Amino acid sequence: MTYPVSFLFAFVLTILLEFFPFMFFLRGCFKTRFLYLVLINAVTLPLLWVFMPFFYRFYPVSLLFGEILVVVAEAVLIVFLLGKNWGKAFKASILMNALSALVGFVFF
Repeated sequence: MTYPVSFLFAFVLTILLEFFPFMFFLRGCFKTRFLYLVLINAVTLPLLWVFMPFFYRFYPVSLLFGEILVVVAEAVLIVFLLGKNWGKAFKASILMNALSALVGFVFF
């Protein structure tokens, strides 16, 4: 797979994997929540993809550090975009990213 195709596949897979935890923890208008899920991942997934190649020699550590940064960034975006409290934002972000990281780690 070429890099753009791989990224697009990863982006769509991430949206699919994170959809249910995002919708479960963050109540509100379905269309609004889905658009914010796409927007949030459009910000955080490219950051992770840019960050990871620089630290590939230290993949396990950099993956953990990168995922922690993504969890924090997504929680911040959830709080400010959706107006949710920090507890719900972090719960949703941790579950969403644990799920997508696990699938990514096992299959890729």
